[in-house]
Amino acid sequence: MDTLLQLEPGNRRYLKLYAAACVGLGDYEPIIRLYRQMLAEGGATRTETADLHLWLADLLRTVGRQPEAIQEYREAIATLPESGEAWWSLANLKIYRFAEDEIARMRTVEAAPATGMVD
Repeated sequence: MDTLLQLEPGNRRYLKLYAAACVGLGDYEPIIRLYRQMLAEGGATRTETADLHLWLADLLRTVGRQPEAIQEYREAIATLPESGEAWWSLANLKIYRFAEDEIARMRTVEAAPATGMVD
């Protein structure tokens, strides 16, 4: 990965592969910084932006930074409200209590014709 990133330091695909390798090795802090940097740079699609927030939240949760994780899950939802994974991840924290307006938004997304079941 180092060689690829030296050749193309801004290649987002390579950066994501590097991040996955670091996470697999348990090296979280550099990837937290990387995901924050990628979000700050912008230029990502809506889905990629939501994914970056989601992945960042997962890492923050892993290292025990729950308030930051909650904020990042909320950012993922704000970016892509139909992200069932982001809603589920908030619930899976076991400490988060949904507000009435959040429950209403989940119901709206769930009832939308474009929402389907995942196999």
